[in-house]
Amino acid sequence: MKSIVIYFSFDESTRTLAEAMASSIGADLLRLVPAGDFARTYYHHVENPEQIRSTPGYNSEREHVWGSESVTMNNKPELEPYDFDPGLYEMIIIGTPVWALTYAPPLNTFLEKAAIKGKRIALFCTHQGIIGAALEDLKKALKGNEIVQEIDFESPASRMDEYVETSREWARELLHL
Repeated sequence: MKSIVIYFSFDESTRTLAEAMASSIGADLLRLVPAGDFARTYYHHVENPEQIRSTPGYNSEREHVWGSESVTMNNKPELEPYDFDPGLYEMIIIGTPVWALTYAPPLNTFLEKAAIKGKRIALFCTHQGIIGAALEDLKKALKGNEIVQEIDFESPASRMDEYVETSREWARELLHL
């Protein structure tokens, strides 16, 4: 079954799990990468995580507020170019961190442009203890598709080895649904 794992990750957690899923089932992998104004904060966290705290002007509270405002304002940040044709895939796995009790804004941009309809989709999210409506909101945004399964990973940084194996098993199970 031709599959793809599509994800946005603000830290290593969602990224690590998405990569584990894709490698376990031989799926394509699409990483949503912000461009424009959104990119500054994104790259501080994802591309240079060891430099976060030493970056001049970094303020963790401000970054948290920025992320929450992005969700509240229903931002659709510009994304770096990518190639995606939903018609090529029988199974689409979509992953996101939970931000302000829902999914991250880069998925707004992707879902608006991708026009995914009539597909079998599985959802996953990472969070620090409160999942909110992240998966329910994604289901609403993906109306017209069959959501076959969902899974969440709480506090993944502290349980990454366990969750990598869980995510691999989960992805393999999806191919038999």
